[in-house]
Parts: sequence; structure tokens; C-alpha cells
Amino acid sequence: MDKTLLSVGLVLAWLVTPESIVLVTKGSGLGGLSFLGALVIGGLLAVANSAVIHNPRLANDGYGNDLLVMTGVFGKLVAMVGLLSGRLPILLFAATGMLVSAGFVFNEIFVYWFPNFLFAFLLLVLLAAMHLFANRHILLVQNLLLLLTIGGLLILSGLGVFTKPATIQSYSGINGGFSFILIAMACIPFLGFDFPRSADRRLISLSIAGGLLLLIVWSLLAMKLADPTRLTESSVAHRSIARAVAGEQGGYIIGLVVISGVLAGVNGLLHINRQIFTDLLQTGFLPTSFSRYEWLVIIVLAVIIGIMMMSGFAGDKILETQIRAAVILWFIYLGIRSLAAAHLGKFVSRFVKVLAYFPGCITLFLGSFLVVSNLQMTYITNFTLGVLAVSLAFSLLWNTVYGRHLPNNLLPRRKKL
Repeated sequence: MDKTLLSVGLVLAWLVTPESIVLVTKGSGLGGLSFLGALVIGGLLAVANSAVIHNPRLANDGYGNDLLVMTGVFGKLVAMVGLLSGRLPILLFAATGMLVSAGFVFNEIFVYWFPNFLFAFLLLVLLAAMHLFANRHILLVQNLLLLLTIGGLLILSGLGVFTKPATIQSYSGINGGFSFILIAMACIPFLGFDFPRSADRRLISLSIAGGLLLLIVWSLLAMKLADPTRLTESSVAHRSIARAVAGEQGGYIIGLVVISGVLAGVNGLLHINRQIFTDLLQTGFLPTSFSRYEWLVIIVLAVIIGIMMMSGFAGDKILETQIRAAVILWFIYLGIRSLAAAHLGKFVSRFVKVLAYFPGCITLFLGSFLVVSNLQMTYITNFTLGVLAVSLAFSLLWNTVYGRHLPNNLLPRRKKL
């Protein structure tokens, strides 16, 4: 199967995760029908950013990956800091939380006697082994997981059409109006549009459009079957909705959706973080002799996630806040990445080039708004500064040991590894 077509699974890797489904469910309770408009704006912003980031002329000019684009505008040190802080935290914290949630779902819905943390650990081992021994089939597996997750949500949504709600719902939401917080929330499920390296922007845009329709259908189902307060306050409202639609069978379906969504999300995050190592090699940020240690990247990441799970860190409530902070770092990184691509990219006219800056500016604004509007603003700010400080320290160490020999503005090595 064509690799470009298989990259669709990466575009929607984050959209099908439980984190996104829970967020859309909460947003539906908060904004009601207004949240549907926010989802449309979120999808359009993702399409616009994707069009700028995946500009084929960037690759033609030698700027074929994140590192080169960021280096071309900000220099190698800032590029390294941005890449580390924008990519690694979301993998480590979100993967830890999602894998453990999959373990709880498996324990509560399918096999009551099986230890939830053991199941989460087995999922992690399975994903790591797949990246180590079956790397060529990663994208195929990703699409199968995506189909399984989307299929489950569509089955529940189809059955929901014929399900009568216990009480008549108003569809107005708790706030009942449009707001920046709704728009910012609605943008988060569409993160991941930058994962594939394909320059086929039409396919990526169609994938985002399909994901948007899926979220709208799920949001309408949530508003139909549950009151806004429950949607907003509960983190398992999606499971209640599934049971309201199809009883015990609905519970099995949503359980399968959660587990396959977790696998798709973590698999996508592992893939893009592994790609970072490849980019470091191909752009000269690391010696070519390091190519033999590519397998070690997956093992180190898996071990760190495993330690975070086994240490009880995953059961701490603060992990939810840390995941939000990691998402915000990812959000802001994409805004900066989009601005850098707009600056370097060639467009059909000066007017279009000016317009290309707008998606990145809007993304940066919404990312900053997510920080200041959060009840845990102080903690999220400190967490963000801490991640940036660690990333800067590591980047300075790298620059002292190896990076100082490189020019500040890099172009890729012409010879492939």
C-alpha cells in the first residue's frame, strides 16, 4: 500500500485517543452547540497550519524536516530546544497516562481479575517490540488501529440515532456561548497534522475533515444522551454514553475504542519521536556513527515510560495537569514551527506569504490563552519553564560537545544514511 496513504493514520493519531474523546465530550457539555462551531474553527486552523508546514517548496529548497526549518530561522540551539520541549514531554506524560487508563478499562470492562498496570505494561512492551522488530509495518498497524477506533465510534453513533434520551436535553451547554477557551479546546484534538512527512496536503486536509465530522457526530451524541453538567465534570462520561446506547455491549465497544485509541496515539507519538533521531542524523546534529544505535532510542523511551508507570506516578492526579502542560508545549511548538515555515516558504504571491503567517500567530495566541485561562496556571507555567530549562541545558551540553562544530544555519546532507 502507498506510504502516502498510510500516513493518514499519523494525521489522526492524536484525534482518536481517549484524551481527545474526553476533551470533546467535556467541550460539548461546556459549550453545547457552540462547541460544534469551535470544532470547525479548530479543523480549519489545522488545515491552514498543515498547508504551511507541508509546503512542498520547503523540501525542494532543502528544508525537509522540523530541525532544518527551525534552524533556518532561529539557529541550531533554539531549534534543538524547541524540538525537545515540543515533542518529548507529550510522549512521556501522555503515553504514561493513556496506557494506564487503558489498563483500567481492560480491568473494569473485560477481565476483572487481570492487574491493570500489568496490562498497561504489556501494551508498552508490545509497542516497543513492534518498533524494534517490525518497523516497516508501523504505518500499516497504525491505520488498522485507526480503523478499529473510528469503526467503534461510528457504530455507537449510528446506534445513538435510535436511542431516546432519558430526559430532553437543551443542547445549550453550561456556558451556552462562544468563547476563546472553547476554540482553544477544540483545536487540541487536531494536533498531529504535522506528524506525516508526506507533501500531499490534500490528503492531509481530507483526513482532518474526516476527523472533524467524526468529532461533530460524537459531540451531538454526547449532548443528546447526557446533561451538560455530567459531560463537563466526568472523565468517564463517554463510557456512560456508550452504555446508554447499547447497554453492556456498548461498554465492550467503548472499551475496545479506548484501548485501540491508546495504542494508535502512543504508536504515533513513538514514531514521531523516533523520527527526531533520524532527523538529527540526517541533518548533521549527530555523528553518522550513531545510526547503529537507533534501536536504543525506543528502549530508552519505553524504559522511562515504564518507570513512570511502575513508580505510581501514573496514579497521581497531578499527571492530568502535566499532560495538559505537555499539550500546551506541543501547541506552542507547532505555532512557532508554522511561523518558521511561513518565513522560509515560497508562495505564489507576497499577499499569500503574509497570509501564511496567520495560522501560526493564531496557534501561538490560543496556546498562550490555554496557559492563562487554566486554573492550574502557576503549576503549568512552572512546569513549562522547567521543561524549557532542561531542554536548554541538554542543548547547551550537546552544543559544547558536538554542535559548536556545525554552522548555525544547516542544510541537510545530500547523501542519505
